Amino acid sequence: RRLLTRASREYRSLFDAGAEDYDPPTNDFEATVVRLTSFRERNGVLDKANVVMQRVRREIIAAFLLGGVDGEVGRRCAAMAAALLLEEMFVTNELLPILSPVKASQYARFLRVLKNVPEKDAFSLRRDVKIDGCELWHRNALWLHDPSEAKRLNVEEGPRNMPARPVPGLPPRTGPRPVPEACCAVCIGIAIGGAAANGGASAAAG
Repeated sequence: RRLLTRASREYRSLFDAGAEDYDPPTNDFEATVVRLTSFRERNGVLDKANVVMQRVRREIIAAFLLGGVDGEVGRRCAAMAAALLLEEMFVTNELLPILSPVKASQYARFLRVLKNVPEKDAFSLRRDVKIDGCELWHRNALWLHDPSEAKRLNVEEGPRNMPARPVPGLPPRTGPRPVPEACCAVCIGIAIGGAAANGGASAAAG
């Protein structure tokens, strides 16, 4: 409990403007990254899916990619950014539906960052992203929700374990053929049959 109290107090000092000890890192990239990374290390007991850890992780990713994926800082910190993005993908894969659109944007961003990662680190990341079907479902989500981006990133389509995308246009018709009286023939038959039966019963009664 003391650990949670300390983490909450430290988190508020970073992000809660109403906190008494509010002191966010500003205008200093290195100080910001060091402080946020230190928070993760000191409070590693918290689950990676904890909202506090999610917020801190996303702030570090944003700092690394502030100048864009291909910016100077983005290239220099690509390996660290990709590792954090992978952690984010694991959390998403655990919590969200298997084909959530969130996975599409995450996977596309991960691949763009991965291009700037040194091959030694990239090999490990490509291996780890396959754990628990993480890459499979993120790739499927990307093909489902943004196939044009998947093609731009040269994402392997392969067996996606899901049905093909629907063909544009009206859905195929599975009911009666659209010919005159075809759709109401059954109802007309029932009406005529019912009327004949009622007439016969009346005549017999008379």
